[in-house]
Amino acid sequence: DSKRLITGSADQTAKLWDVETGTQLYSFGFEAPARAVEFSEGNKLAVITADPFMELPSSIHVKRIARDPSE
Repeated sequence: DSKRLITGSADQTAKLWDVETGTQLYSFGFEAPARAVEFSEGNKLAVITADPFMELPSSIHVKRIARDPSE
């Protein structure tokens, strides 16, 4: 529905945004740079991939996206 946006960054975070207001709703922290992010159909899940970093292997994370960001 294009109400939320998820971004990945080299600062080792993926952030969930409210598109209408530009407000950051949530920040997911990782031990490596976030390379790619994508919502599932229906926007209930997000997948985040992280780069190999130092001695850590690359990784894939699946996060539940709640309707209420405080959850």
